[in-house]
Amino acid sequence: MFEEDQDVHEVLPKYQSDLLKYNAKTILTSYSLPIFLQAPWIRTLPLRMNSEARRKYLYTRDVMQKVVSERRTDTGKRRHDLLQILIDSADPETGEKLDDEDVISNVLLFLAAGSDTSSNTAFFVLLRLLRDPRVLRALQEELDPLPRQEGGLIPYTRLKDLPYLDAVIKESTRLDPVVGALARQADADMVLAGYHIPKNTIVVASPMAAALGSEWGDPLVFRPERHLGAEGKNEDRIMVPWSLGTRNCIGKTTPFRLPQNFALMEIKMVIGNFLRHYSIEDVPGLVQNEERRAFVTIRLKDEKYTMRIRKRT
Repeated sequence: MFEEDQDVHEVLPKYQSDLLKYNAKTILTSYSLPIFLQAPWIRTLPLRMNSEARRKYLYTRDVMQKVVSERRTDTGKRRHDLLQILIDSADPETGEKLDDEDVISNVLLFLAAGSDTSSNTAFFVLLRLLRDPRVLRALQEELDPLPRQEGGLIPYTRLKDLPYLDAVIKESTRLDPVVGALARQADADMVLAGYHIPKNTIVVASPMAAALGSEWGDPLVFRPERHLGAEGKNEDRIMVPWSLGTRNCIGKTTPFRLPQNFALMEIKMVIGNFLRHYSIEDVPGLVQNEERRAFVTIRLKDEKYTMRIRKRT
């Protein structure tokens, strides 16, 4: 990708190279490979964590194999879902389709990478709205006039282009990105933000720190309006909650024939329809911990939060 000792600012697009100016130790750093990657043989040892991981892995794959096999042989009514799209997808040049192993791997990727991240993102949106009744009212005023389908749900075709809903989700992911770090391995010696980075070094950038630069004006304030109109087109601001490049979030740039922004579609459907039908408020007198922690994703340390929900008319 890069020539030896080449300055990456010479080859990266502006919106990517600008990210590198945030080079404080808490934002841009490097570290050695984790021990299990330095020594893959550790995963072959007769350890409880290895046997437990293997058991869960085999169980999950067995279940998925059964589901895929039944779907391929079922001659009844076709289902229009993610699994069927994967089974039907074919290479546009060769016509080759995915085999069972590929289908199962992709489904597990969506389940593992898409459930925790999307649900945590939706929760942080609700938590931000809970703290700012003005924004909550403005969003519900945008949602209320929309026509609903049978069953009371607002269809995605109506939700996908709502400017204030988009702005609320963007502002929430700016302040509360569920992915705390983006890691890349240097495939050659290079100069990064003035630092010499040896080949094979793991370089980590923080989406949260990058989105708190001074060019945001009031970076710690939850203000969705900053993503609207002329202000929303400010190219000097850095915001990468979905990562960048060919390894960006699979929910942001979705393969096959799935809708683009698959994760955003889920989040908009959940937030839009939930707030159309319900109002949210804190439970009076209940003190709750909002401290975050990083596990696979960033989440609440206590992994729970109670809020009062009321049916709207």
